[in-house]
Amino acid sequence: QGLHVVWIGNPAEPEMMGFVEAGADVWDFTVSGGLAYILDYDGTLTVVDVADPAAPVVVGELVPGWEHGFFDVIVGDGLLFLSSVGDPGLSIVDASDPTAPVIVGTYNENIDIPNAMAYRDDRLFLADSFLRLHIVDVSVPESPMRVDMKQLTDTAEALALLEDWILIATSNGLESKTWNTGPDTESLGSYLPGGHADRVEIGRDI
Repeated sequence: QGLHVVWIGNPAEPEMMGFVEAGADVWDFTVSGGLAYILDYDGTLTVVDVADPAAPVVVGELVPGWEHGFFDVIVGDGLLFLSSVGDPGLSIVDASDPTAPVIVGTYNENIDIPNAMAYRDDRLFLADSFLRLHIVDVSVPESPMRVDMKQLTDTAEALALLEDWILIATSNGLESKTWNTGPDTESLGSYLPGGHADRVEIGRDI
């Protein structure tokens, strides 16, 4: 029921440096620019200052005004993108003042249950449970606009972007596709070990 800050300078002996209570039960979080953005099971966004790892402190929160709250959070170019089950689907949050994050825009064009998100160059990629990949122009956060939608073959659990292609962790493994907008989405390859993939991360050529 909170955020642990762990020192991994010696990978063989990780050591907890700090802890702060944040949210009822942590569901998801991301860290950017000395701030941690935490979602709890109730869907509330909590902002934690981790500039001093030994003394993290809660500085702000955003309580959504709908039943299910926020589901997932990512950061892109100073904005937070938060998905939710049901309306509004996607919320764009200005957290330039971490003590008072505020929703500045929403998007919900036929989004079912949002499964995964990724961001690159004013484009927000959102995969839903209807096997669709929404590509949304968020260059004007107050008025996000869908520029394309791709059909996927399996349920996407996580997305990662590299150059002009997208890696998709699915219920059957890993797939890669081009992500340029247009009528054609080329499938570049897949790795299907027969198990369920929940996450995908990129590090150099791995």
